[in-house]
Amino acid sequence: MPDADRAVTVTLEEFPTELFAAFDEASEGLLREYGMVAASGAQPFSFRDVAVAREAKLDVGAAAAGATRHIALRVAMSSSTVAGFSILQAVLDHANRLARDERLLCLPVLPEIVAFRDWMCGEIVNQASGAAPRAWRLPTAFEQPGVPVAEWSGIDDLDQDELWLVGDDSNRIVAVSAAALRLLGWDALVGERILVIIPPEFREAHIARFTQAVVTRDDRRLDQPLQVAAMTRDQEEIPITLTLTRHSAAHDRSVYLARLAPRDSTA
Repeated sequence: MPDADRAVTVTLEEFPTELFAAFDEASEGLLREYGMVAASGAQPFSFRDVAVAREAKLDVGAAAAGATRHIALRVAMSSSTVAGFSILQAVLDHANRLARDERLLCLPVLPEIVAFRDWMCGEIVNQASGAAPRAWRLPTAFEQPGVPVAEWSGIDDLDQDELWLVGDDSNRIVAVSAAALRLLGWDALVGERILVIIPPEFREAHIARFTQAVVTRDDRRLDQPLQVAAMTRDQEEIPITLTLTRHSAAHDRSVYLARLAPRDSTA
């Protein structure tokens, strides 16, 4: 085998399979939208670059198939595929900027998905050059997505004495009732990431499922009571029952109305 296409094996430590699935869905949307823009020839990356970027993910997806949760994922690939991950990272980074500028039809991906992408691509490229594996860790700082908060007129009809919270498709809180603020121990939450009320051990799963729900319009968790935990400002976890409904917002955006009900932690 020529050196230009030698075999390479990398190990992705603490590889988050659920987050990869969400990244895969979201990146396909970005690549599809960017591919249509790139076909005009007025972009820094060509339609061929889009194809290379899409192909780069295939070996990781095949290695992760059937796996659950966090694993040490060993992936064998050619060195030419390794080079494709640099293209994947660059194309997605550019496409995400276009999405933030509202030049694509899709929303930009969440910062945590970007962090995962950068970690995965960086690990593959760096390990192929001899670097030691570096395990995945979800960022603890909550960056803002870089798009305007969604606007929904239905907020005006909600009772402030009831327990409810409205989040948008960029994972930000756009409205919250006075009763819910008291329950969660906050003075204000509008503009914060939804992640601030998610206990740390559930944040990665939340990001993965939230991303897939937004990208694929998956309705399976809507309109049914979900037993979850919310985190107060004092870092206390409180058990609640949450029921979600999705509503159309201005400019083809979506919001999610969460109705909350405290439940007995011993139940």
